[in-house]
Amino acid sequence: MNSPFNSRDCRHKPTFGAVAAGEGQWFSVEMPRDMGVRAVRLIAHTDDHCLPAQDLEWKSTDGFTEWWSIFFTFTQPGIYFYHFEYETSWGVGMICLAGHGAGEFSDSGSEWQQTVYDNVQCAMCNVQCFRNEQDAFRTKPIAN
Repeated sequence: MNSPFNSRDCRHKPTFGAVAAGEGQWFSVEMPRDMGVRAVRLIAHTDDHCLPAQDLEWKSTDGFTEWWSIFFTFTQPGIYFYHFEYETSWGVGMICLAGHGAGEFSDSGSEWQQTVYDNVQCAMCNVQCFRNEQDAFRTKPIAN
């Protein structure tokens, strides 16, 4: 089995990079079927605010692996950090960032980062302004 979650793999997270506040995105976790997973949760927070844990929904299995997914929306702009928890008959475990977008089963480790920007329209200049991941301003013409 590959990594249980890889933020750079479109099967796990089709949206790459920063997203607008209010824009939903898929998160999908791949779990070995023989682990007997009962639940998978998305755990997200900012530096000063924890979001409620979000239950992923069981989607499918090929007999060897199971897919769990959630369509989740960050409603406020900010820098979010996230990891996953899973529950089996042996207890609760975590999926943390190992590096290069790939996750691993681990009791501790790094978290993924999701940048969420505020999508602000500037009526006077007829451009849409937003902050990208590098915190540099960019402009894009508004389609009329």
